Amino acid sequence: MGRVISSRRSRLALVLVVLAAWGGARADKAEDRRAGARAQALFNAGKQRYAEGDFAQALADFQEAHRLTGEPILLLSIGHACRRLGAPRSAAIAYRRYLQEVASAADRVEVERWLAEAESLAKPPAPPPIVPPGTSRK
Repeated sequence: MGRVISSRRSRLALVLVVLAAWGGARADKAEDRRAGARAQALFNAGKQRYAEGDFAQALADFQEAHRLTGEPILLLSIGHACRRLGAPRSAAIAYRRYLQEVASAADRVEVERWLAEAESLAKPPAPPPIVPPGTSRK
């Protein structure tokens, strides 16, 4: 009889572990759905603000949506907002990250073009040539 009780306790313990894990998974899914809905709302707000020219707030919305979901596609919106804010270095970082995270991106050629443009804008201008005194520029 001792084995029967031990066996029942083991099964009960196993059932409790499974139920706890299942409940936790359901809670995680509900939390994921809430985060996804919040991220979608932030993305929509960001698109509207971007269209209105409020690039700083659009950037904040896109960044928060990305933080919530980790969706790489949001990096493009982040890059575009950075570019419009005159922050080409930050735009280049966002575009580069997108290309790293989505290795087989269908829009790769276009994103690479945006990246090249942002990188060229991020480079400091070349200093003017040094002209020794007494010589003239031609």
